[in-house]
Amino acid sequence: MGRRVSVAFLTLLAFTLFVNFASAIKYDFEKGMEDWTPISGKWKVEKGELVQKDVSTPATRALVGDENWTDYTIECKIMITNGSYTGVIFRAISDKKYCVFYMNANANVVELWQHIGPGDTDRVMKFKHAPQGGVRIARNEWYNFKLVIKGKSGEFYVNDELQDKVDNLEYDKGKVGAWAWATEVHFDDFSITGPGIPSETPVQPGGKTPLTWGIVKTR
Repeated sequence: MGRRVSVAFLTLLAFTLFVNFASAIKYDFEKGMEDWTPISGKWKVEKGELVQKDVSTPATRALVGDENWTDYTIECKIMITNGSYTGVIFRAISDKKYCVFYMNANANVVELWQHIGPGDTDRVMKFKHAPQGGVRIARNEWYNFKLVIKGKSGEFYVNDELQDKVDNLEYDKGKVGAWAWATEVHFDDFSITGPGIPSETPVQPGGKTPLTWGIVKTR
């Protein structure tokens, strides 16, 4: 009996220690572009949404976070209002070197590219294909993006449907951000969750009593 209790206690302790490091930052943009750095394009906050309105410049982007972040999950809502190409940046090791998962409304495809610099068109394609799970890319509709990045692996979701997986990511750390290519786009509810993500406000999972396993910082 004593051994069973010890094993159960150690299991609970290990779980608690692990999840204590799971924290998140969530940007609802009610405070403007706090923490965000525009690199190119015309980024601003309108009605609690991050908006990019430059429809002539390629690879417009705004970055947030720490260049030493490694593994994380990114979630956000994205809507195209004019143009075709927009998505989420991850593992940005510089302004010119980053990965981006995006949707293409004109061709109705999802794409993953690694930008290698020095130019905005210097990049390597990881995948490009039709959306999976019945997803169809259109303008003036909100899409839920989710990227799960761990080590060299990545999982990429749109509207909770897995679009693709890769296991050959070359950049091992970096900032995250919003991206568009000559496209007017709206972003909202942008969150980053993972070990090493700074945080302040306790999470209440499932509406229950606050626990120390998760933390959220809202901007």
